[in-house]
Order: sequence, then structure tokens, then C-alpha cells
Amino acid sequence: MDKVQNKWRIFAIFLIVLLALETALIIVLPKFGKEEETNIQLTPATIRGKVLTDLGEMLLANIIVEDSKGATSLYTTNFLSGYEIELAEGEYQLHYTRGMQYSTITKTIKVENFKNYYLEDIRLVELYNSESKNFYAGDLHQHTLFSDGTHSVDQLIRADIAAGLSWAVLSDHNDNTGISEWMQANRVPYDIVDGEYVYFTPLPGVEITTGYGHFQSIGSSAVVEQWDIDLDLGENPYDEVAIVVQEITRNGGIPQLNHPFSTGGMGFNNYNGLWDLIDYFTTIEIWNGYFEPCGYVPPEGVLNQNRKSMLKWFELLNEGHRVFATGGTDLHSYNGSYNPSLYLGESKAYEKLLKKTGQYAGMPTTFAYSPTQINTASILEAVSNGHTFISNGPLVFADISGKTYGYTVSKDETVLNVELFCRDGLETLNIYKNGTQLKTVSLSGTTYNNVIELTGITSGDWIVIEVYGTGVYYAITNPIFFA
Repeated sequence: MDKVQNKWRIFAIFLIVLLALETALIIVLPKFGKEEETNIQLTPATIRGKVLTDLGEMLLANIIVEDSKGATSLYTTNFLSGYEIELAEGEYQLHYTRGMQYSTITKTIKVENFKNYYLEDIRLVELYNSESKNFYAGDLHQHTLFSDGTHSVDQLIRADIAAGLSWAVLSDHNDNTGISEWMQANRVPYDIVDGEYVYFTPLPGVEITTGYGHFQSIGSSAVVEQWDIDLDLGENPYDEVAIVVQEITRNGGIPQLNHPFSTGGMGFNNYNGLWDLIDYFTTIEIWNGYFEPCGYVPPEGVLNQNRKSMLKWFELLNEGHRVFATGGTDLHSYNGSYNPSLYLGESKAYEKLLKKTGQYAGMPTTFAYSPTQINTASILEAVSNGHTFISNGPLVFADISGKTYGYTVSKDETVLNVELFCRDGLETLNIYKNGTQLKTVSLSGTTYNNVIELTGITSGDWIVIEVYGTGVYYAITNPIFFA
């Protein structure tokens, strides 16, 4: 009996020793591993706080976190204005923003692992309100995880409102699965005016993605049958374009030509002669957010695709085609940074500035003119008739005798009223007549108000205004026509 008991005692001691050794190895071994592997096991710091307006209102806002190496990532507050961000040990800059019409605030914070931090409330000041001029900020080109995006519909809604947008289109590739969720965004406030909530305006859409171009349906999310978007051997792409665009129109959508100078099957310009079908389209995307603004002219080399699209649009206008320009972020990740492989790199300083802006919601924004109230019908009317301008910073309000972009005025009405604002500073105002530069004004400061007399205007002419802000900030309008 004693021998049996002794055996069990020895076995128990053996187990205890094994467990002790295992515990020691778990504690000691990571110390001999790489530093990166050790950090993975540490609990990061948690940062919490709120972002408010200067009136103390609780609205969605953005926090761009920049680490010590300059890498950035964007976070949004929740619908109650609060945020919670986990960060590894280190020093960071937190940039608080709500789009181009609000102030920005930057805070530097040093955090340690395991610790919780509750930061003081941030109050952002509204510096300008484009809606006082009846222009509403929106985006015409966005994706979610229902196609090739990486985020949910809910996350996209928050990102749009946090960027200061009041309306937007969801346009997943050949898919409308997310539209039912997206349309519920009309229950979400994007602003508070005189103590009353003002609600976001979601618009349905779909990007008809083919091997011979991408075509946006704005205002309708009806998809096109697969056999209409895949070219079989021997089929004519010209016939297929007509079929697709006519179906968009029949379904109540505005047909738009997306990023026409993209390479591969994404670009419309890859087939000779397709431009003969431009009158099937109402709008053309001349500023796709994945590439440099169309105002960027590199010091040497090939023009970027947005610049090519803008110059082609000028050519089409001179040929008498009434097709209007739009911009869209083509957003696939709401917190993503610019991909350096997408850029020409002729100007490293410009490329660095562009990357710093991030590829976020509102980069660029299409501002739609709605003189009565904002709703689905008024936004679609503005887009289809060219009552819009595109910007990633400067706000451009101009009219002749009270008529703004997309309208036609008499050739004898040549007094242009201009009002500009750019939070980060204005540099240049250019006026194009029929695609040729008519007038240039050097600017400084953040605002500009003036009356400009246009000369040499005849019937059939058109003018477009472009504005350069400091750095990479740029805006371009649709035409005002003369008859």
C-alpha cells in the first residue's frame, strides 16, 4: 500500500514540476523573441473623448491619427459624438476635422500600453456654410463590402457625414444588395439648424462595370443583366454601350461615364470611336478621387487621367455636347491612405502633400445647387443639369444675373459675381472661355469677393471657373453658357 502511495506522490510531484516549467517558459521565452512579436502581446492604450461643434452640438466628426513616422489612419466618432481608439505605445498627433467648411484642431498625445486616456472635449468651429448659398456637399461614387469595398454601409454613412457631406450615392459594382440599408440613412441627422435636425439624403446607384468602360447609374440601383456587360467574341462594344446606357435611363437613373481614361477595361477611351456615343450620357466623371486633381499639371511627363478627362470634356463642350462634369471619391475604404503606386511621381513634394490629405470621403466633393430644399429630386435635378462644382477644398460661388453653373444667359450679360472661400488659403482664380484661359487672378488669404467683367463674349460661348488653393487644393465648376 505504501509503495502505491509513494508512486502517486512521485507522479503528482512530477506533474507539478511540469506545470511550473511550462509557466516559466511562457513568461521567459517571449523575451528572447523579436521586439515586434513581444509588442503584439501587449495591451494597447485606449483613447476616449468627444468631438462637438462650437455650440456644443453632438455630431459625427473625423479623427485622423498620425504616428511618429507620418503614417495616418482615419477614425470617425459614433452617432453620439464619442470615440474610442486603441493605440500602441508611442507619440501621436490627433487631427480633428469635419470637412472643408470646419476648423481643424491638432493635439499631440503620448500614450503607454495598458493605460486608458479620456481626452478633453474638442470643439470644431463652422467657418463657412455652403448651404447658405444653396449648395449642398455630396459624393457620387462610393463602394462597400457588397462589391470590392472593405467597409459596411453603416461605416460609409458615418464617414460621409463626418466629412461634412449632406448627400451621397452608393454605387457598388453590378450589385444593389446594400441599397436597402443605405436608404435608411435618411433617418440620420447630418446637421442641426435652429435646434432642429437636418437629415442626410441617400441616393441609390450602381456602377455598371464592363470590359469596355464603367457606367454609373445615379438615382437608380437597378442592375444590368450579366450578358449585357460581358463581351463575347465578335460582339460590338458600341452596341453594348447603347444597350447599357439606355437601360440606365429606362430605370430612371442618370447615366454617367466614369473615369474614361482609366487603363484596361475600366476606361472608355480604350476603344476608338466610343466617344461618338457621348450623347447617351448626361454626366462625365472628370475627377476620380484615386488620382491627382484635374488641375494638376506635372512638370514633365504624361498627364494624369483626371487632367485628360477634363481636357476631353472641354473638347466635347466645344463640339456642342451638353454633358456635365462631376467628381467622385471612388471610395473603397473610408479610412484608407493614398496608394503611391497610383501617381506619376514627377513632383515628389506634390505627391507628399496629396498623400497627406488621405483618400477619404469628401476628396473630392460635388456641390449641388438646390435653391428650395435638399431632397432626392433636387439633387438629381442639379446633377443632371450641371448646377454643380467639384472641390477638395476651395468653395466657388459664381453667377451672372443670378444664374449659376449649368444655366444659359444672354451674351450681353457679362458681369460675373464671384465669392470664394478656402480654409487653408487661396492662390489662383482662372476663368476659361471655350476651354482657353480668358482671365487669371492671383489670390491670397482665405476669402475673395469680386465682380469680374467678361470681355469678348459672343453667342455660343461658355465659361468655366477653376480655383487653386494652397498645396493640393483645387476646384472646378460646370459651365455658364451664353446665347
